[in-house]
Amino acid sequence: MNEFKDLGLDPVTVLAALANDIRWEAVRMMAGGASIHATQLAAKFGRDVDGIGKHLRVLAESGAAAARAGADARHTLYTIPERFLPQEGIVDYGFARFLFPDAPLAGKD
Repeated sequence: MNEFKDLGLDPVTVLAALANDIRWEAVRMMAGGASIHATQLAAKFGRDVDGIGKHLRVLAESGAAAARAGADARHTLYTIPERFLPQEGIVDYGFARFLFPDAPLAGKD
């Protein structure tokens, strides 16, 4: 039988959070250990910061990402918690492992 680590996440909630192009790209951008904020993602997609911020909050509320308050909501930093990053480019939520070979590496823009 295939066993997985229980990392305290609800698989349905996390997978639902990942099932969006913008949120998937956000996870890809963070898979290398980088932190991102809504203004970066908004610029990439040509979307408004408030809408992108909602997408990032969905990831944080699901547990797929963590948020650290910034000077204002636009600068809240989002990351993949280290316990889900066994190595750069791999996000392992315990019930599913995602490989992002093209993930930007932290500190290497």
